[in-house]
Amino acid sequence: MSALDDSVLLPDETRQHLKTGFFGLPEERKMWRKFTTSGSSGLKPKVSYYTKADWEVLVATGARFLASYVAPGTMTRVFNCFSGGHVGAKFQEDGISTYGCSVEGAHISRTTPAAVLEQLMRGGALELGGFDGLAIPPGLAKGSPGASKGTNLDSLLNLDADNFIGKNIRVIITSGSPRDAAGLNLKERVWEANELAGAPKTKFFEMYGFSESLPNAIDCEHNVGLHLGAGPTYTEVLDEKTGKHVRNGERGFVVITGIRSGSRFIRYAVGDEATYVTEPCPCGRTSPRLQNIQRVVELERLQQGCGGGV
Repeated sequence: MSALDDSVLLPDETRQHLKTGFFGLPEERKMWRKFTTSGSSGLKPKVSYYTKADWEVLVATGARFLASYVAPGTMTRVFNCFSGGHVGAKFQEDGISTYGCSVEGAHISRTTPAAVLEQLMRGGALELGGFDGLAIPPGLAKGSPGASKGTNLDSLLNLDADNFIGKNIRVIITSGSPRDAAGLNLKERVWEANELAGAPKTKFFEMYGFSESLPNAIDCEHNVGLHLGAGPTYTEVLDEKTGKHVRNGERGFVVITGIRSGSRFIRYAVGDEATYVTEPCPCGRTSPRLQNIQRVVELERLQQGCGGGV
């Protein structure tokens, strides 16, 4: 897959319009979003194209995910820390707005964690209480491959001497890398900050997706695995030797299939491996879950699959 030209993944008609322009087409068929992976995994960066109709379906799916897991009113004013050119920034902004919250992104001039923290503390309609939600990359464990997708939660917690997050942030939505990576202890640090502030525990939700495909899964308030969700993308966990779907409790490669009017991916290895769990969750949901998602660092195992996701 990584050896193919990106435009080959488009339907023939869309590919031709990419060359000549989308003039005169109905709005829903025009190219609406284009995202490129960072290539931080060591493999060739991949480009993904979305028509307006594609994007609207994905945004509606993300809003539905949020509505299923985050009770309306739990958060109302959300600060989006994802870098403006990253898929996470656009998707979180559109999805969370569709869900029902106001969303403000980190300003382009805020280039350091300290400056982003200052905007977090001073924005969000202060007269109404300021921000009460965060959409943010979690941070990277020491020695982990990849690049942060924006100012991350780990760096803000290190600087938050006034404990703004512990006092005010009721919901944190992470994406871009595993939230519970060894050594970060993000939930524990935030909950300790909540306790110091005399505030209720902040709720954490991790959303799983890629520039090639999103959203794929989200965890519930119990944080014991990410629930695979029904939507425009079908997610499998396959044994890397047999290519067959693994059974409950087994690990395998995360593979996606997404058919749309923009880029199309069929049984596409995104560069992660995970444990597949079918046992019911403590929340009562019975949808399959992904646990212990990790990057595949031995590139030869991917056999030219993509190692660069969100």
